[in-house]
Parts: sequence; C-alpha cells; structure tokens
Amino acid sequence: MDAALQMSSQQNNTSIPEPDSVALSKTTVVTMFFNLKRFKDASNLTRPLEFYVKNGVNTLKLKYPMVIFCDEDSVEFLKKIRDEEVDPKIAPTVYIIKSLTEYDYYIHNWSIIHDNRARSNGYKNPSNRNTVSYFLMGMFKPLALQIAKQRNDFNSTYYAWVDLGCSHMIKQMDEYAPKMLDNPLPKVAVCYIHYRPHEALANMRQFMEFDGPCGIASTAYTVQREYVDKYYNLMFATFNDMLFTGYGHTDETAMTYSHDRHPEIFTIFNGDYSSIFMNYHEPISDLQLISRVFVSNCMHYKRFDLAKEAMIRIQKSLLKKQTLNDFEVSILSSYTRLIETI
Repeated sequence: MDAALQMSSQQNNTSIPEPDSVALSKTTVVTMFFNLKRFKDASNLTRPLEFYVKNGVNTLKLKYPMVIFCDEDSVEFLKKIRDEEVDPKIAPTVYIIKSLTEYDYYIHNWSIIHDNRARSNGYKNPSNRNTVSYFLMGMFKPLALQIAKQRNDFNSTYYAWVDLGCSHMIKQMDEYAPKMLDNPLPKVAVCYIHYRPHEALANMRQFMEFDGPCGIASTAYTVQREYVDKYYNLMFATFNDMLFTGYGHTDETAMTYSHDRHPEIFTIFNGDYSSIFMNYHEPISDLQLISRVFVSNCMHYKRFDLAKEAMIRIQKSLLKKQTLNDFEVSILSSYTRLIETI
C-alpha cells in the first residue's frame, strides 16, 4: 500500500461504526481544503481562506456521508460549518487530517514540475494562480477518491468529487447536486466541455507548450466504486507521462488525456463549469456552448459517434420542453436531421 494511503488511514478524527454496521449509502462525497496561501509558492492570486469560508458552505451542507481531506489549520472551520449545517446522524463525516505537503507524490514531484515550468514557454507570470502546488492539489483528487474507497467508511457504491468552493460559479447547486448524488451515472461520469481530438493531444509538447487548454472539468464528478482504482491508476499514469515529457498543467488536462487514451471507463455529459450539476443527467443549460465547442468540434474531427451521442442528449432534453427559443428550434431541427444520417 502507498505510504500516503497507510498514513491517511490513521488520521480519522471522527468515530463512526464499522462498515458492516453502516446503512448502505449510495454516494459518498469527497472534498478537500488545503490553505495554499501558506505554501511556499503561493501567488498574489492564490485564493485566501475567506473565499472558502464563504463559498464552501454549499458543499459542506450536502446531506450525504462525506470524507474531507484537510490540514490541522483548516479542520476547525470546516467542522464548524459542517456541524452547523448537517446532522451527523443523517450524514456522518470523516476528516483526514494531514498536510498536502506530506503526501509522497507531492514530495517527489514538486521540484520536477517546478523545473519543467522553468524550462517551458509558459508560467512566466508570477501572479499566476496555477502554481506548482495548485497543480499538485488538483492531482490529489484521484488519490483522495482512492483513499476514500479503500477506507470504505460508508459502504458506498459511488464516490462524488465536489470542489469545496465550487458554488461561486455553479448554478442552482442546492437543487441539482442532490439529483446527481442520488442517481449517479455509471463509470467515471465527467463533464466534457471543449472537445479535444486525439490529433491535437498526440503531441503533448505542442499541446501544452504554454498551458493546458480546457477540456474536461474536474469541479465535480462521480466515480462508480468498481472504477475508482482504474481511474486513479490512469490519472497518475498520465500525470507521470506529462512530467516525463517536461510538462504539467492541471488535473483537468490529465483527465482530458485520460479520456482520450481510455474512453471506455468514462461516461460523458456536456455543459460548462456553471452547469455541471444542472447538466449531469441531461443538457438543460449552455446549449450554445455545447453546440459550438463540443458537437461542432466532434463533427470537424470526424468523431461522429461522440457528436451523435451529444446531439441525442440535446434532442431528448428539448423534446421535453413546452416552449423553445429560436436557437433551440434551430438545433433541434438540425440535430434531428443529422442524427438520422450519421
């Protein structure tokens, strides 16, 4: 077992029953907070604690079993909000208290990423919020999901990653997050925003010369228990490949590459960051964006299978509506014809 997993299993501050005595909970929410303002590479744009105190409430008040990864400096404010918002008898919480800088992957890779960025053409702005530690914190998500799955505190069949401060950009989280958590999609269910073709990803040096263009969002997603280990290993294989090649931007770039390499473990839906929860089961919002940067891109790069799947999802959603605006009428007509021909 990885040292990070061994150490984390000893850091549980919350007493809970043994797994076989816990009522089966379909989904466990997993999240984290590490105060990057205290890290040696913090920039002027690194978000302060106050941002997460304000915007973390919507995540912490989710009435589902939760595993929270944090450091000693953060646990009290997280517990205070969580205890005020949620009855622990309804939704128990486990806190894994350990600094991000103590995990092996952080220790082993910080200097590698730092040196890679120093040699690259990007990352020259000292105010860039995407610091080395920010990137490594993003890559903690698949590790956190694996730790939560191995601990098996709540006998869950699904695990949901939800960023602590995501409510600052998410629409109608209170309404749609429970719908996602109550009825998770199979495999690794992610929001694919801007389709990136294999041809563009093949040359990693070229694709990531300055940064990592948007593809899949990591703000919130679900993972079926049987896919957690596959997802963890795939993400860190991609991560190591990125570092070997001399790059490394965000966990979202790693997710985009991982989907390109092994799409069979993913279930995709479409939207934007703001509509991740709203669009989890069907495309309700951001249809113009989906049409422009996902469907059109898929068609252009001859991924007619992905384009057709996305168009069918939009078609089904629009057919449920009583009234449509001009854009919706146009794409419904266009997509209905295309679905029949491709």
